[in-house]
Amino acid sequence: VNGVIYDPNPLRIGDNSLAVPKAFWKMISNEAEGYKECFLYQNDLNAITVGDTLESHLVDCYTDLDNIPKSTKVIPSLVPIIFAILF
Repeated sequence: VNGVIYDPNPLRIGDNSLAVPKAFWKMISNEAEGYKECFLYQNDLNAITVGDTLESHLVDCYTDLDNIPKSTKVIPSLVPIIFAILF
């Protein structure tokens, strides 16, 4: 499951006024194996990418993703039912 996080009043770009996400998240899960990992990427033009690793974006699925403010617009790209359970 993955999705994006928008500020309440996001930056908009282009002729169609496309909203720019504040961050992106991804959850990889296998319930049969008891495996779940979550990753959070801030949308930052000034991000330092040298030495950046996947592990540096690893977050706790239960606390970090649960702490996304309910007022934040979060739009899942897959499985809306799972998304509703998580948030």
